[in-house]
Amino acid sequence: MESRIYNAQILRKTDALAMRQLGASIACAREWSRYLLDEDSSPERVRAVLRINERIFRKCVRDLHFRAAELGLGIDPFEAVLAEHPALPVRFRERRYPQMRQQLDDRRASLPTESRSRRG
Repeated sequence: MESRIYNAQILRKTDALAMRQLGASIACAREWSRYLLDEDSSPERVRAVLRINERIFRKCVRDLHFRAAELGLGIDPFEAVLAEHPALPVRFRERRYPQMRQQLDDRRASLPTESRSRRG
């Protein structure tokens, strides 16, 4: 997913195929986390998925290319975060995920109007 975002943002690979691949990479990232938990919901796997979720969140908040993907391409990399799996701790689902979502929404709302109007 990260390389697809960078391909679109840095290399300007935004043709129809590249955009389908980018969208699929986001879905695959989320499904990979689901697969990890469906196969084995041990504490190690849960921690691994929580780390993946945090990495995606940090990228969406801090990385200019991830932020530009949502603004310029209408692709939201945050959709790769898995929040609804029953193996995830209730604390993550009910507290941390909403915090992430709120912080990301606040950050996006603080963008200049012309940046938000470019969304697809």
